[in-house]
Order: sequence, then C-alpha cells, then structure tokens
Amino acid sequence: MSLTADQVVAEIPGLHRYALALTRDADRAQDLVQDTVVRALERSDQFRGESSPATWLHRVMYHHFVDDVRRRTPDPVDDERLAEAVEDAWRDDAYTVDAQVVLERAETREELYDALVRLPVDYRSAVVLHDVEGLTAASVADVQQVSLPAAKQRIRRGRTMLVSAL
Repeated sequence: MSLTADQVVAEIPGLHRYALALTRDADRAQDLVQDTVVRALERSDQFRGESSPATWLHRVMYHHFVDDVRRRTPDPVDDERLAEAVEDAWRDDAYTVDAQVVLERAETREELYDALVRLPVDYRSAVVLHDVEGLTAASVADVQQVSLPAAKQRIRRGRTMLVSAL
C-alpha cells in the first residue's frame, strides 16, 4: 500500500499546527512541513497502512525534527531547578497533571508556547500530539516508536514540566 499525494495534502493543516507547536517559528514550521511532505512523497512506498496516514506523517515529521534539533543544539532544558521540581513532584504517586491544569496555569497562549518550547523534544512532541492534535496515547507511541506505557509517561511528564515551567 502506498501513500497518495492527495492523502499527504489532506494532512498538511494538522502537520502545520504540529510544526508550529514544535518550533514556535512560522518560517521553521513551514520548512519542517515542506521537508516532511517531500520526504513522505519520496518514501510513500514505505507506508504500509499499519497506521493512519496522519500518524505516519506525524512520525516522519517527528523524526526529522528530532534529528534537526540534535544536530543544531544540545538538550534545550538546562534549567536544573525545573528538572528537580519535576522529579520531586513525580516521586509522589498521587501527583498527576491533566491538560486542564496546564491550561489554567498559562495566563496566555504565548506563555504556554514559551513554556512548551523549553521542554525536551520527546516530551514536547508527546504533549502536542496528544493535547493539541488530539492523537491517542497509542498513536503518540506509534509516532515516537515507543511502547504505550512510555508514551503515556512522556505525556504525563511533559505536562508536569509545563506546569513547573509556568
């Protein structure tokens, strides 16, 4: 089964939203979408239909973005206080963060995106895919090519990091 150009084009709006949330820069987001579309069309024969076209395209974008970030910069989270706060909160079994708590902490959309862009790529991507794009945790696991428990953990920890950063 091969992916068609029409299927790719239909997913561009969702890919663009995802790219904007990952990069927080309109030009970089547009470049990321364009690179993803080109890669997807070049590798359309690799689409086996085991996931939806949207999930497969988000996976292509995710891997391209991660590779690009790793090439350009070290891990963007170097604030040890944030990491320590997250780890302290995470040790408490009763601690949880849902999407609503994150939204309540952010006074503005701008503030939310500023905090989001400081998260490590894997956590940022998991939160955006799940809470913004509406993918299930299973689809997030598929995009990031990790187990379902690992995807759920990335979503929860990403939210925890967001709340701590806000």
